Amino acid sequence: MKLPGLLVANARQTVNRFRALLMALVVGLTLLVASAAVVGGSVAASATSLDSSSELSALELLSVAPSGTPKQLTPATVGLIRSMAGVEKVVAGGSVGSSLSYVRGGTPDAEARSADGLAGVFWAMPRFSWSQPPTTKTLDGRPVDADLQDGEVLLPDSYLGADLSVLVGAELSMEYTTRTGSGQGTAATRTIRVAGVYDNHSPRRDGDSALYVSEGDFKVLFAALLGSPGGEPPADATYTSCWVKAASVADANRLARELTAEGYYVSSGGGEERLPYALKLLQQINVAMALLLALFGFGIGVTLAGTWSQLRRWDVGLLTSLGWSSTKILRLYSAEIAAVGGLVGGAAVVFGTVATVVASLLLQGRTFMGIQIASTVVWPPGLWLVGILVGVPAAFLLGGAARIIRLSHLDPDDALRRPD
Repeated sequence: MKLPGLLVANARQTVNRFRALLMALVVGLTLLVASAAVVGGSVAASATSLDSSSELSALELLSVAPSGTPKQLTPATVGLIRSMAGVEKVVAGGSVGSSLSYVRGGTPDAEARSADGLAGVFWAMPRFSWSQPPTTKTLDGRPVDADLQDGEVLLPDSYLGADLSVLVGAELSMEYTTRTGSGQGTAATRTIRVAGVYDNHSPRRDGDSALYVSEGDFKVLFAALLGSPGGEPPADATYTSCWVKAASVADANRLARELTAEGYYVSSGGGEERLPYALKLLQQINVAMALLLALFGFGIGVTLAGTWSQLRRWDVGLLTSLGWSSTKILRLYSAEIAAVGGLVGGAAVVFGTVATVVASLLLQGRTFMGIQIASTVVWPPGLWLVGILVGVPAAFLLGGAARIIRLSHLDPDDALRRPD
């Protein structure tokens, strides 16, 4: 019999003989792929978001400390902080008092419904969404986490009993103070557009009358308050606060130590040293799942090879008697094991993909075992599917390698002799 025909016949016989074991492997791989892609992927994504996109990786520096005088937050020192390793963004801030009045736009009754709220005082400060109240309503088609452009503002959703969400899209007149001398100033106005409103039911440190503006606009307002022409704060200006966004929680912890050592007052951020390690472990959960898949396949390969090699002893004796070399026999049975592994891997890829999509459709947006599942359809990573197609045959070959090598080197007499 020629090698291809014998390979096909042997592979078919092996599949039929070990059908239950191979089906169990396919089911196990399918469940692991689906659970790792849907649940494991959600865990890893949440951990990554916590590590790099949340308030956990942010620091707040203040120019005033409970005791002593910390290093001041001037334009120069803010620039130095911005250049430190592990820093993604630095926002120097404070607050500038202003008053607002309606001009045009918003809902048809926006002027009347917002009159009480606009009678109050607003405090302009730069917007950085990672640790400020979330946006609840924006202009049509605008992402809630979009950066503010110059001339745009976020208002509280309600203030002094008035619903200010009716002003989204409206133009307002903003009045602020330009310093003209010691204790003296003059009023200046500019037109702004309401890009959205934020949730001020839990206003945090900014208060319930924060008026969030772009960094560029805040710099202009802050410079005007200090009497600096051209919209640039003077070199000796001192910002009230400075927010530092680090690349990760680990970077935030390190930066907190370094900045404290340099004399800055770190008001919040950093601290829990074990958290970065825990987040890294969670981020690698899919790697652990992949290793589990590999070990699973290797174990099945070892189990299958133990019984399978006994079934092939007679065949080896016959083939050796017909003049087959050890190399040719080794190639035949390695190809057989790899082919069986390929069939298992291919089935696992198909069923795993289907199970992943079905599971994500059934669970999307829900909480499963305390884990928030993504609100979109999840697909297994392509690298995983390729890894299964290649990895299962490789695991079978690795698990059965010792048996196959010993089998290919059996003497005809030993192979054909019945074991006592």
